[in-house]
Amino acid sequence: MCGRLDSYLEALSTLRTNTNRNRWPDTTRHRAPHQPLLLLSVFDLIATGFIPRNFIAPSFELEETFAGYWQAVMPMGTPASMAGPFYRLQTSTFWHLVTQPGNASGNKKIASSVQQLRELYLGARFAEDLYPLLVMEGSRQKLRQVLIQAYFSPEIQSRWSDQRQE
Repeated sequence: MCGRLDSYLEALSTLRTNTNRNRWPDTTRHRAPHQPLLLLSVFDLIATGFIPRNFIAPSFELEETFAGYWQAVMPMGTPASMAGPFYRLQTSTFWHLVTQPGNASGNKKIASSVQQLRELYLGARFAEDLYPLLVMEGSRQKLRQVLIQAYFSPEIQSRWSDQRQE
């Protein structure tokens, strides 16, 4: 299991994110924070038991948790939607979209809003060997820490290291 955890630690630390220094603040290490924030939100909901199995629905609770993280790192009034990162995470090896029944275009169409995301996709699943790691507090904390350290400033790191966003 240690080898799998190490490979996921590496995968989470190297997410494909936009690195435009003029667009993203130093709190996000000048990188688009969408994917790391969505993953932190999912981790929080797994920890609280809201996500009890390997299926992540684009729920209102997930949307609210994502918005809370977003507000903590981005300047006030900066718009965000979890629709983009929910879709774009499929470029990783560990996030798999589940399309709505009868949706043949499926994972070829990006959702521009959460409403459209819900129309196109039932949700997503983690790789089968990642989800058990997320259920275990110790490995989930290690995965959480790598996200926080890789994508956020020391100030944010110290705030989020040992607790979920509230």
